[in-house]
Formats: sequence, structure tokens, C-alpha cells
Amino acid sequence: MGIWDILILLTFSVIMPISSFIHFRRALRENPEYISNNRRKHYRTTMFWQWALCIALVLVWQLNGRDWAELGFRFEVSMGLWIGTAITLATLGFFYLQLHQASTGKPGVKEALLKEFGDVALFLPQVRPELNSFYGLSFTAGIVEEILFRGFFIWVFTQFMPLWAAAILGIAIFALVHSYQGWEQLPALLAISAILMGVFLLTGSLLLPMLLHIFGDMIQGRLAFEVLRDAEFSTATS
Repeated sequence: MGIWDILILLTFSVIMPISSFIHFRRALRENPEYISNNRRKHYRTTMFWQWALCIALVLVWQLNGRDWAELGFRFEVSMGLWIGTAITLATLGFFYLQLHQASTGKPGVKEALLKEFGDVALFLPQVRPELNSFYGLSFTAGIVEEILFRGFFIWVFTQFMPLWAAAILGIAIFALVHSYQGWEQLPALLAISAILMGVFLLTGSLLLPMLLHIFGDMIQGRLAFEVLRDAEFSTATS
């Protein structure tokens, strides 16, 4: 592991999360209307920096002549693959059930979800153009964050500790990195982080975690759209 690996690790696990937390909380406190009117800009900015960091990692990996399988770019048919597939489908099924209940107007569902979203609702899509941009953000996060938080993170920390310890640390860091959404979201963040890490370890591949992350985020984005487009603070200016 070289200096560029350390810089990439610090950027996505320390610098970017702290910056996001400060920006998020300051925006909520000082100018929530700005957030409402610039969600798509926020999505595009996030996508830009995530892809920039991912490209930097790919270049470092290639220039050092490392095996791509060590980063999780491999596919093997095994019992772990079938278990991981079952977990992936079950998790996506749970998300889709939430979406179906919200879309069909089941009593109390939208109200409960609106309360659950908390402050992060201001950053979630509320009109169709925002939803389309959010799908792009979901694709980006599903690819980039799985490479960084599963493949790269495990590769780095298994050089210093057992796999199980690196996995637990990775689960915690991923949840904490996203805690700018609010501490009330931490249990759900830990749960999805554990599921993604579990699927990665079971399969040894980034494929299923990427698919789960991408489609899970897309479903959650559509769920937010269904709930928030009728909320009082929804805005059509974006």
C-alpha cells in the first residue's frame, strides 16, 4: 500500500464525510430553501466527486499492476453466490414492498415514512426531473461506493487485521460516513451496510453488492418521490 492509497482512503472515509456533514447541517440551519431549489445540482456534484475518486483509484490500481480480483472484480459460482443472491432479492423485495404500500395509498404508510425521513427529506427527489437525476446518483453510488467501501476498504485493512475485524470496521465506517443524514438514520444505515458487506464476503465479488446498492437506492428514491411530492414543503422548482 502506497501514499496514493492512503490519500484515497482518507478522502472517501474522512474528508468527504466531514465536508458533507458540515454542508448538510449548515444548509439545514441557514438556508433550507436553497436545498429545495438545488437538489439536482447537489446530485450532479456528488456524482462528479465520486467518479473522480473512483477513477483515481482505478489508475493507482492499474499503475501498480495489482490483481483486479483482489478488489472484488471476479465471479465464481458457489454456495455463497446462491446465499448472497437470496439475500439480495429478499432485501430488494422488502424495499419494493415499502414502495408498493406507499404507491397504493395504504393508510398511515406515507405519514410514517415522512416522519422516518426526517431532515434528509429536503435532499430527496420531490419532482420528476429530480427523480431522474437521483437515478443517476443511485447508479454512481452503487458502483463507486461498493468499489471503495467493500473492495478497496477490505483490501486495505486485511493487511493489518483479520477479515472479520476489517468487515466490522467497514460496516461501521460506511454507516458513519452517511450519518450526515441524521443520527436517527443510523440503525438503518448499519443494517444495510451489514447486508452489503455480508453479500460481498459471501460471494467474494462486487457484482451483487453493486446491483443491490443501485436498485435499492433507485427504489428508495422512487419511494421518497411518492411520499414527498404531495408533502407541504415539496417544490416544483428544480
